Amino acid sequence: MPDGDKAYLAQLVGARTRLNSSESDKRVTEVFSEIQETAERARKNLAHLSLWLFVALLSGAFSASYAGTIGGKQRDHLPI
Repeated sequence: MPDGDKAYLAQLVGARTRLNSSESDKRVTEVFSEIQETAERARKNLAHLSLWLFVALLSGAFSASYAGTIGGKQRDHLPI
C-alpha cells in the first residue's frame, strides 16, 4: 500500500476512534495484512478448485466418449 494512502487511512481511523497516530497506524497495518492473507487464501482455494474442476470435466469427457463407443458397438451388433 502506498505510504500516502496508509497515512490517510491512519488519519481517518484516528479521527473516528480517537486513537493516537501510532495506534491507528498499527491498526491499519494489521487490518491490511489480514486482508492480504485472506486474499492469498482465496487465490489458493480458487486455484485448487480450478484444478479439480478440470480433472472432473476431463474424466466426464473420457467417460462419455467411452460410453458412446460401447453404445455404438452394441447398436451395430459388433463384438466388443
